Amino acid sequence: MRPVLANLGFVLQLAGILILLPVAVAFYYGETDALISFFLTAIAFAFSGKTAAHLFAGHMELLPGMLCLPWVLWATDRVLKSPSLRRALTLGAVFCVTATMGSVQSLYWHALAVLCCVTVHSIGLAIKGDWTRAIRPTVYCAAGGLVFLLGAAAWWFPIGRQTLLLSARAG
Repeated sequence: MRPVLANLGFVLQLAGILILLPVAVAFYYGETDALISFFLTAIAFAFSGKTAAHLFAGHMELLPGMLCLPWVLWATDRVLKSPSLRRALTLGAVFCVTATMGSVQSLYWHALAVLCCVTVHSIGLAIKGDWTRAIRPTVYCAAGGLVFLLGAAAWWFPIGRQTLLLSARAG
């Protein structure tokens, strides 16, 4: 029973740090919508069955990566609300930090979440006829992706190489 309690303590400490920091940042910037959504995300994630299943199965590398989701969504929201190069760099830096957490799968989920947010936002603005406001955030989010590709190349290049080698052997 002790290893389970030790793992649970580790996850709750890490979840507390990585989830409550975005709540504090949102409170500091006065973004009440983000504050409420971050808090609800933290509660839903901490008490979900998926978290418990990964915890009890010993998949500790997945949890820190998933705990970065509020950070990724926060950085994406800032780029979509007011696109700038600084905010694109922040988005790329958050992705670099997420990549170093150890879970490729959670990084793919984060990239998919960002892609969905950007697509829905851009389509909504394009339907209204505001093409310039639809394209600009997309370009800056792509710039954030480029920052990730350059900043975390030492992390993703060996993974991509190994994936290509394994797929070549299988075929």
